[in-house]
Amino acid sequence: NIRTFEEKKVDLCYGLLVKRYAQNVVDATEEQIDMAVKNRIPGVIQMFFDFGIMVGAGIALLGIFLFGFYQSAR
Repeated sequence: NIRTFEEKKVDLCYGLLVKRYAQNVVDATEEQIDMAVKNRIPGVIQMFFDFGIMVGAGIALLGIFLFGFYQSAR
């Protein structure tokens, strides 16, 4: 029993993904499992543009800091 648990413990948290689609994880159908798997994959395009916005904001803040430093040092 312990050996089976040790073999399967890495996969236990994946059952929680199915809870959104099935009340009882044990009774989940193949379609519900497939929906949970598809929902797990993040949107790459959204992350790409979010990262670009984050980098742009960082560069803008760095530029504002450098401009302020230049103005105060003059």
